[in-house]
Amino acid sequence: MGQRWSRDSDDGEELTSGVRITKELLDQLDGKVVPVQAPPRPSASLAVRPPAEDVRAVEREAKHDQQLAHALERSRRVGRLLLKTEEAELGSITRLADELLASEYK
Repeated sequence: MGQRWSRDSDDGEELTSGVRITKELLDQLDGKVVPVQAPPRPSASLAVRPPAEDVRAVEREAKHDQQLAHALERSRRVGRLLLKTEEAELGSITRLADELLASEYK
């Protein structure tokens, strides 16, 4: 049980499955009721957007640093492209899901 990875090494070649064998897994496979733990809450340091004062400070610095200004503009362009791609993918996924539902529940 102390192993981190399950391995298959019959022919000398080691294959790592990525499966962790824990006491909880063995208990679950034994049919025992295993209490479900709540997932860890994200910390405040994982904020999606930086505070407004940080954004303003970077923009002030970018006025004096051409390289920073260029990097900031490039970052904004990439961000806009990612959002456009995400919107297009979402529309496509929604259409495919609608088609699947329509074909399954005729």
